[in-house]
Amino acid sequence: MDGARIQAVLTRAAVELGPGRFIDFVALPFLQRIGGLWEGGELRPGHEHLASVAMRQVLGWLLETFQPTNGAPTLIATTPAGQRHEFGAMLAAAIAATAGWKTVYLGPDLPAEDIAVIAREVEARAVALSMVYPSEKEPLADELRRLHELLPAGTSLLVGGRAAYLYQRQLEGEGAELIPDLRSLQERLRLS
Repeated sequence: MDGARIQAVLTRAAVELGPGRFIDFVALPFLQRIGGLWEGGELRPGHEHLASVAMRQVLGWLLETFQPTNGAPTLIATTPAGQRHEFGAMLAAAIAATAGWKTVYLGPDLPAEDIAVIAREVEARAVALSMVYPSEKEPLADELRRLHELLPAGTSLLVGGRAAYLYQRQLEGEGAELIPDLRSLQERLRLS
């Protein structure tokens, strides 16, 4: 229950390993382990929240640390309406930032209309969505369709996360790209 210590250890790992290796070898395993322990009842919600806050602080620091050059393309990272788990979007933003993109991280749970408005305002070249759980309250297929209709022409829609595969047919029909993992996202951003 020492959030400052957790954050210090994570920050030191990010500095010593560099952002790419930190994400691959520390951040992802850490988040998966904490989530698994919470789901298995071995951690209480308060423990999971404490660890999540520490990771959120370190990823926020990474986003602030990597400043793009002038003229860098812009990527928005968020989760669609009904999706509250933000770490996939935060990791996508951090990967984009380390790849030289200007990133706009919008947090979780945004309706398609709001994402599209920001995409226009910042002239985003890409929108990265993270979808972890299927949602019955907010049908994700409808959100994806609306977002595709509202995004400016030429703005790529990149979708990843555990639930993304459930919407593969919808994604392909809406011109979105299914991104299977963060390494694939990194490669996709280098090609742009």
